[in-house]
Amino acid sequence: RYTTTTVGSSTRSIFAGGGAPVSPSPFASVTTMDFVEIATTGNATVFGDTTNTGYQKSAVSSSTRGVITGGRPYTPNAGSVVNTLDLVIIASLGEVSDFGDINGPADEGGRYTMPNTAMSPTRGLFAGGKHNSPTDYVNTIELITMATLGDTTDFGDLIVKGGRSSGNCSSNTRGVFSISNYPSSDNITIEFVTIATTGNATDFGDHASTTTTKGALSDTIRGLFYGGFSPAVSGTYVNSVDQISIATTGNAVDWGDIQLSTGSGRGAYASGISDSHGGLS
Repeated sequence: RYTTTTVGSSTRSIFAGGGAPVSPSPFASVTTMDFVEIATTGNATVFGDTTNTGYQKSAVSSSTRGVITGGRPYTPNAGSVVNTLDLVIIASLGEVSDFGDINGPADEGGRYTMPNTAMSPTRGLFAGGKHNSPTDYVNTIELITMATLGDTTDFGDLIVKGGRSSGNCSSNTRGVFSISNYPSSDNITIEFVTIATTGNATDFGDHASTTTTKGALSDTIRGLFYGGFSPAVSGTYVNSVDQISIATTGNAVDWGDIQLSTGSGRGAYASGISDSHGGLS
C-alpha cells in the first residue's frame, strides 16, 4: 500500500490506511489496519479498519494509544481532506473511536494531509502538511494530549511551510521534522521543537541532498531518514539513509543504505516504527 502510517507500542506496530491498485479503480484508498508483533518475524495480521478511507494519513502514539489522521479519500477520484482523528487502543483488535478533529488556519485551508508528527508519552504533535491542492502547504503545528479526547490546539509554526511529510522522529522531549516542499527543490530542511512547551520550530540542520518524501523511524536517541526520490521533480528513487542525534543539532550524516523493492513507489513514501520511540513511557 502507498502512504500508510504507523502507530506502535513497545511490542506491537499497526500500519493504517494508504492506497492500493484496487479494482475497479486503478488506485483507491483503503480503511485497512494491519499489525505485527515487533519482536517476532512474519506476515502482518488484520487489526481492523479506520473510520475513513484515506491515503496520506499520519499518526502519533503513546505506549497504549494511537491517534490517526483522516487523510484524503480516493475512490476513485481524490476527495476533500478529512479532518477527523481516529483513536485506537494498540493492545486491542478492531477498537476504533473518535478522538476529535485536527484543526488548522482557515486562510490556509484548515485541514491538511501528510503532516509531520512528533510524540512524547503525554503529547502528540502534527506539523505542516498540505490541503487539497498539491502545493497548498501549511506551516502550523497542532497539539493533542494523548490521554484526553478533543480537537487539536495551536502549538506554533514551522520555519518553512511543509507538505508531504518527509520523515519525523522523536525522543521523549524533542520532535524533529524533515520538511518537504515537493515539487520545490527545497527539501533539505530539518527543524525541531521541544514537545513539552509551545512555540515555533527551530532550525536543526540540513540533509545531505534534496531527496523528498523520505521515510523515518527512531529510538529515543537516534533518528533515521531513508529512501525517497531525488531531485524532487521527475527524480529517481534512492536507497540512502541519513542519521541524526535527536538531542543535538547539526546536519544529517550518512548511515548506510536500504534495500530497494521492485515496482512503483519503491523507496518513497515509506513508514516505519520502532519499539522505543519518543511516545513510549
